[in-house]
Amino acid sequence: MKPEKDYYLKLDIIRIISCLIVILYHLNIVAGGFLIVCTFFVLSGYLEGIFAFKSSDFSIKKYYKKRFVRLYLPLLFVISLTIIMVKITGVSWLNLKKEALSGLAGYNNFWQLQAKQNYFTKSIHSPLTHLWYISILMQYDLIFPFFVKLFKKIDNIIHRNITSIFLFVFGTITAILFYFVGKNNDIMRIYYSTFLRSFSFIFGIFLASYHYQFKYRQLNSFRKFSDEIFLIYLAIIISICIFFYNNPNYYALNMILVTFFSCRLIEYATLKINKKNVVTNLLNAFANISYEMYLVHFPIIFFIQKLKLAFLLKLIFVFGLSILISIVIHSLLNFKKADKMKKTFQAGIFILVVILGLFLIIIEKDSKKEIDELEKSLMDKTKIMEKKNQEYLNNVLKEEEDFQKMLENMDVEEGEAITKQLNEMSIVGIGDSVFLDAVDKLYQKFPNGYFDGKVSRSLIAGLDILIDLKNSNKLPNNVILALSTNGDYSERLNKKLIEIVGERDIYWVNSVGADDPTFNEKFLEFAQGYSNIHIVDWERAASSHPEYFYADGIHPKGSGIDIYVNTIYDTIYDNMMGKYKERKEALLQSKKEENNKKLTFYGNDLLISSYELLNQKFEKAMFVTNNGNKFENIYDDLKSRIETKTLEHRIVFLFDKEITISEKEYKKIIDLCKDYEIYICNFSSLKYFFDYENVKVIDFSSEFQKKNELFLQDKIHLSKKGIDVLVNKLYNELNH
Repeated sequence: MKPEKDYYLKLDIIRIISCLIVILYHLNIVAGGFLIVCTFFVLSGYLEGIFAFKSSDFSIKKYYKKRFVRLYLPLLFVISLTIIMVKITGVSWLNLKKEALSGLAGYNNFWQLQAKQNYFTKSIHSPLTHLWYISILMQYDLIFPFFVKLFKKIDNIIHRNITSIFLFVFGTITAILFYFVGKNNDIMRIYYSTFLRSFSFIFGIFLASYHYQFKYRQLNSFRKFSDEIFLIYLAIIISICIFFYNNPNYYALNMILVTFFSCRLIEYATLKINKKNVVTNLLNAFANISYEMYLVHFPIIFFIQKLKLAFLLKLIFVFGLSILISIVIHSLLNFKKADKMKKTFQAGIFILVVILGLFLIIIEKDSKKEIDELEKSLMDKTKIMEKKNQEYLNNVLKEEEDFQKMLENMDVEEGEAITKQLNEMSIVGIGDSVFLDAVDKLYQKFPNGYFDGKVSRSLIAGLDILIDLKNSNKLPNNVILALSTNGDYSERLNKKLIEIVGERDIYWVNSVGADDPTFNEKFLEFAQGYSNIHIVDWERAASSHPEYFYADGIHPKGSGIDIYVNTIYDTIYDNMMGKYKERKEALLQSKKEENNKKLTFYGNDLLISSYELLNQKFEKAMFVTNNGNKFENIYDDLKSRIETKTLEHRIVFLFDKEITISEKEYKKIIDLCKDYEIYICNFSSLKYFFDYENVKVIDFSSEFQKKNELFLQDKIHLSKKGIDVLVNKLYNELNH
């Protein structure tokens, strides 16, 4: 029977608190929580070092086996499980294949560096961003046992203190390099650097060597105050993390300080051996799943951020699920205490999840081609923007004169006057890369406009441009701003915006996939206090339309750009109409007639597969899919679009046999949409009878019944020939 190992309660406390701090950092609660990773490194170096130095028969093979089981197997399982969940939920993860492989192969820190990922951004676009730390740890583990062997030989040949002296000197040198390189370079270059980050791990090994070689440390005169001193050092580290001064110039210094205090913390954490009881057993159990919690908490945050939960509820979900899943994983991979049947069951689940996860990685398509297309599109539109901007500058000073001239001509039909005003008006548009993609089409809408878009631009950068235009008397009365994608919401910057723009009309384009998920909601609340702020609701216009976007789910493409531009135009249009209410009747009637020709298609896979041809036949149409194929979702979406006036006059319901809406449910829709024309496409054997003038049922059963050539093998989805038959009949019916 093996003697029971010494138990140090305070080491468990360090592990638990460190884990909690890093989770709170990723929840944007503790500003400097990333600094606690230095404590992780010191503790890892210490624990691995003390184990290695005390082992008389230290074996590289046994060391690798132990680290593989404890470090790599949970990592492999969590990555595989995360990929499976991504595929099940359908959430967007742009770099799934490359990032997952980098995590599995232990080079995630290098991948993030070359991919120019910023760990300090508040947005979470990947569930594996936190694996840079595990990768560095794996890299240290690869070389650590060889150095242990070397150190032991040197100590035996020369002197037992050589190892401690060397580690202290080498750790100090790397810490100095870390500081000076960090002052003069991008912080991410040192943050992800295996060599420069090694000082924390090295000091942990140094501490282990010191404790092993210098037995007289147990005579420490402060031993009787070890509990109090431990708490002081712990409070210092927590305070540094909480009251962190968010300036990149001090990142390196803070990490060095946390490393130093972590060494002192461990020094006093290991002076007293503790006895186990109910409380310590509970803390030990929690500490034992701290690694699994580190692995799983970030993917959980990644998935939960897609849900608009209240802050407290989000907190409960993240911690609750992290603890629960960590316990399951820890138990699943703990083969030592299991009987043969349980081991077989555990191994089966592990192998199944890993094989499925690896298979999904293998078959995953690389999205690089689509991203390259996006980058080329941005580059081309930048050239167009620069050419058009110069033309605008020549017209800005004439804005007031042209505006007054337009007002004098308002004795003509109001609708024509407003349209002419929009066509001739000078307008400034400042935005980010999403806005940049729409610049050329905005110039089609506003030939005298000045539109300035740039990748990664935030509100604060846009304010500088507005100040320059205002100081040169070139800021017109209408300003479009699309600056909510990058950066955090700031009440101060909003007030600065009002100070700069004054009483001019601001058309604020909200965003899809913003760094700050609450930006749109908070700005809408802010805008309610200013009558000259008009929200361009791009988020709502793009809702349930993944086909509008590139793979990143942020930048629009194709028809998405048209919708984006039209949403901006329509918002400005509606505002101008509001200013001329008394003279707009003719224009409203003209617009109503035009709108009556427009269509909104509701459908599922049938609509998606027919979209390309439908879009050619019906240019003025909206296409609504991915609404869960449930009547309740369709009804709620219709109601929302009616309330926001984003529903086209003619509504076409185009669902295949995978979804059936009952006659009673359709009647509820008809009552809701009593002022709209409704077309119900019927592919089922059911017969609908509606005694309403605004409703027409288009029966496709005769065209498609028992005609296999119109379907794919599943007898549900249409073939190319079937799509042609469908669209041609729809075109004839809707234009009859």
